[in-house]
This record gives sequence, C-alpha cells and structure tokens, in this order.
Amino acid sequence: MSVINYFFEKHIEKCKRELEDFEKNRLKEVREDLRVETRKYIEEINNFLSSINAESYTDFKGFNSKIKNFNEELNRIMKASTNISTLVYAIQNVSEDDFYTYTDFISSFSYDENKFNNASERDIKYLKLLDKYLQKINGDFEVYKERGDLKAELGLYNEAIDDYKKALELNPNYNEAKQALKRTENDLDIHNFINNNSLIIIH
Repeated sequence: MSVINYFFEKHIEKCKRELEDFEKNRLKEVREDLRVETRKYIEEINNFLSSINAESYTDFKGFNSKIKNFNEELNRIMKASTNISTLVYAIQNVSEDDFYTYTDFISSFSYDENKFNNASERDIKYLKLLDKYLQKINGDFEVYKERGDLKAELGLYNEAIDDYKKALELNPNYNEAKQALKRTENDLDIHNFINNNSLIIIH
C-alpha cells in the first residue's frame, strides 16, 4: 500500500465515524420534514465510502467532487432547518450563505493526496506495525505514546492526541505522554488558527 493510500484508508475510517456522529447527535437539528431526505444523503455517502477499496484507489478528484456535492446538499438542508435572525449576520459580518457553510464537514471529508508527501514508506511500515501490535495488545501505554509521537510528526494531530489520551488512560502518571499531549494540542491550535478563517459558526 502506498503512503497516500494508507492515509486515505484512515481518512475513510474517520469520515465514517463523523457521519455516525452526525446522525446520532446532529440529526435532531434537522427540520422534521427534511429528515427523510437527510437520511437518504447520509445513506448514499455511507454506501459510497463503503464501496471504496482504499488500498488501490486513485480517483481522489472524483472522491472530492462526490463529497462536495454531499456537503452542498447537507448545508442546504441545515440552512432550511435553522431559523436565525438577520441581525446575527450583521453582528458576525458575514453573508447568509457563508454563515451556513459547514466547513468542518468540507475540510475533514475532502482528501488532499499531496498532504503526506513528506511521509516515507518507512513511516507507513512502522505505523502499520504499531497498529497491528495495538490490535493484539491494546494495554501497552508506551506504544500508544510512540504511535502518537509518529502521528504528531506527520501532522496527524487529532489522531496523535487520541493516542496520548489512551496512554494516559492506561497510565495516568505517564508524564512524557502528558507533555506530548499538551504540546500536540498547542500545535493543533496553531494549525487550526492558520488554516481556518475567523468565521464563527453557530449550530
């Protein structure tokens, strides 16, 4: 499996988790008469994600196009489901269309195949080795910390944070993991500040 496809496989897994979270926690925000339509789009995108063989996938442009269409439909439904005063737009100094753009879906579902060009095949082999080890022995806090370090180096801040938290769950006194967690959370804040605009989205 190539470097790109390894991360694409992880990306697909993340998309599925976020869709599940949306269906569980955000669907209640959808207007009742639009819920059937919303579930249809969620089912369609889930089927699309499940049909992908990440190991050999190459049509990333087509993937992002499909995801973009999904986001547009979801945003349309969420916009129709929400009743916000026009005063809010004035206060936020944004247009109505921009206010209702769910950038969290767009940014986290689209895939940049060039994002991990700096990752080496050795990095991927080592990550896969750690993944397999933790599938068999998931109580090794030091290995969670080690995998977190590698993910942080590759810019996978959220995944690294999850690994550090797991290491601390297994060993609350693991100071190296505490320091790594704090450092990586700070790196993530900086990354988000640089890459995100200042638009505040109210759900």
